[in-house]
Amino acid sequence: MSIQNKFINNTFWLLFGKIFRIMTNLIVVVLIARYLGPEEFGTYSYAYSLMQILSVIGGLGLDGILVRNLVNNESEKGVLVGTSLLMRFLFSLPLIALLSLIIFVLPNHEDIRIFVILIGSSIIFQSFNIIDYYFQSKVFSKYIVISNSICLLLTSIIKLILIAYGYPLIFFGIVILFEYLAIALGYIYVYYIHSKKSIDWNFDFNVGLNLIKDSWPIVFAGIGYIIYRKIDQIMIYNMLDAKDVGYYAASSKLIDTVCIIPAAITTSIFPYLIKNYNNKKIFRNNILLIYRAFALYSMIIITMIYFNDQKIVSLIYGSDYIVSHNVLFILSIGILFESMAKINGRWIILKNFQIISLYRTLFGALLNVALNIFFIPKYGIEGAAYSTLITLFLSVFVFYIFHHKTRNIFIIQLKSILTFYNVKNFKQVFVINKNNK
Repeated sequence: MSIQNKFINNTFWLLFGKIFRIMTNLIVVVLIARYLGPEEFGTYSYAYSLMQILSVIGGLGLDGILVRNLVNNESEKGVLVGTSLLMRFLFSLPLIALLSLIIFVLPNHEDIRIFVILIGSSIIFQSFNIIDYYFQSKVFSKYIVISNSICLLLTSIIKLILIAYGYPLIFFGIVILFEYLAIALGYIYVYYIHSKKSIDWNFDFNVGLNLIKDSWPIVFAGIGYIIYRKIDQIMIYNMLDAKDVGYYAASSKLIDTVCIIPAAITTSIFPYLIKNYNNKKIFRNNILLIYRAFALYSMIIITMIYFNDQKIVSLIYGSDYIVSHNVLFILSIGILFESMAKINGRWIILKNFQIISLYRTLFGALLNVALNIFFIPKYGIEGAAYSTLITLFLSVFVFYIFHHKTRNIFIIQLKSILTFYNVKNFKQVFVINKNNK
């Protein structure tokens, strides 16, 4: 198979996996939201937000760094995978202990403590996502996608059974924990078969130090990113109530769903960008094409939501959630910047500008918290949505103009927005420069 066809085939499988996950998760979450009602669904979403924050911290910023190192040093895969996996696994244990301590100290959390700890404990099994990064570096995600899809289908059926028989919230936490366990076992099995029925993982302390040296800015950048993406629901829960979290989370979930497509494309294209990075002209043109495609995609989604926000919320979640339709439209504008952020993060890694990424996301996190403190008491959940939108605009778009090393990112982003309609040559993104093979 040619390199071009390999990338296209891998993109197909990643898109299939993402679309399958999008549709399955959306159906299940909508049914859960309808079943639980805004208040209990707010509790469900609050716990999930806490888990996602822990997941980013526990990830140690290794995803892009590990893919880059595996592409450039394929012979070291056993040491790289083994070292990364053990580091993530060991780091997840104190994080769960910290979550347990916090959740027992905070007031008004008595009824949800076990549920939050159950979901939070899933970060142990998320350590095995390291295996997924290995297959990303090989541009061979087919069997990982199949394994994940089977696990998702199985656990989704179990969730539907819980809804049908009227089980309480705590059982959904158990199923979520089981889901991540099943995914981890699937990763191990696929790696075992692909490695000719052998596990070649090894731990090397020096390799671990080098990985942390490269990834530590990304860890804090990731923390900043997930804070300004998920802190709104946590602050709404503590400043308003669980029902408001439910309203907000319903719209936020729809936005997260449509953002998965740009994420899937970025994941598949990244190994190609690594191989073609040395040809600056081709790299710049292809980055511009990707930005344009994401901008066009975003414009279409924003327009659809603008004219149909109430109908979308009512049709999907029911009349109980109709108050969140304004939140849906406000957050939809942020899809443009969310999409661009996917490729920005990979570009920053290629340029080895992780420290700039750290500054950007910490700025975004602090700004979003400050805006939420001001806007939520005055404007409720719509205030939280405005806080997120303003933060995305300033931290994903405007921020890059202030540093000479990243000003080019701002210029290309601006050009892509102004010429978003010009994506007729998008196929050339998958054409490998022969000098970089």
